[in-house]
Amino acid sequence: MAGYWEFPGGKCDDGEPPDQTTHRECAEEIGLPVEVGPLREVICHRYPHAWVELYYYDCEIRDPVLDPDPATGFRWVPASELAALVFPEANGPILTALAREYPRAAVPS
Repeated sequence: MAGYWEFPGGKCDDGEPPDQTTHRECAEEIGLPVEVGPLREVICHRYPHAWVELYYYDCEIRDPVLDPDPATGFRWVPASELAALVFPEANGPILTALAREYPRAAVPS
């Protein structure tokens, strides 16, 4: 969505489970391989133009000193700063949870 901050992600390919999509999309979008952890939350949200079902997984970067590829436009953001950024409406619950749980940690957005 133009003008919004977003987490790495995208649509599942045919027959692709959401956890594999998460792994693939992170590699494609931030240029870093991740270890996909447990499913944190599934959020279903209705926008005026579409219905979305979002799967949020806790992930870890395989090499924690690496940064997202600058060409991707993604960067690490402290969770405490997420509330000041404009994300699509469906991300509201996860943003609140991340800011509460990880007040000093950084997440890619």
